[in-house]
Amino acid sequence: MSAILISPLDDPYNDIGATVVFAPSILHAAAEFTDELAFFEFSHRPEWDKYEATGFTCQAMVEEGWTVPCRFCEQDVNDEYDRDGELRDPTEPVYDKRNAYCSQQCKDAQAAVWHEYAKRKALTSAVAIVLFGPDIDITYASGSSRSGWCKCKQEPHLSGMVEFRFPGSKGKVNGCPHCRQFGVTRRDLAAWKTWRKLPQAD
Repeated sequence: MSAILISPLDDPYNDIGATVVFAPSILHAAAEFTDELAFFEFSHRPEWDKYEATGFTCQAMVEEGWTVPCRFCEQDVNDEYDRDGELRDPTEPVYDKRNAYCSQQCKDAQAAVWHEYAKRKALTSAVAIVLFGPDIDITYASGSSRSGWCKCKQEPHLSGMVEFRFPGSKGKVNGCPHCRQFGVTRRDLAAWKTWRKLPQAD
């Protein structure tokens, strides 16, 4: 397999928006972009063929001189200066499977963010089950985003939304279990009222 660099034609020298795929040839790589061929440039980069087994990871990108933002602070991990133009203390980039970080400190800080997010996500699901019972089928839960029904925007520690199906539903209910604001599709309204033992409209 060959490393094929796919670059936007409007800025072929900028790695932002570019990607690397591994394919038998440029023609094979271009076959995936038949509707967008006019917008991209394809070139074989033999010096990157060595990454076929591991993929062109964030670490490979950094080592090959690409601009890669830190997953936590979003600054280029190789920048010598911070956003204020001050010389940064030298750090060694660190990586996980999908991301690059300026330093272990940034990686630890991002891990803390994800841990807090996971806690809020679990809390959001747990509160929904307490409110509606174990019969609901939760299809999505978030520890950060909000639904359009949410009224607790001034309580960031309660941020979270949930989507679920209930017995007899065709669509999904979505909303915030913390302020108890939910939206039910019109086609599911009768089934919702039956399930929740609410009076039906005449």
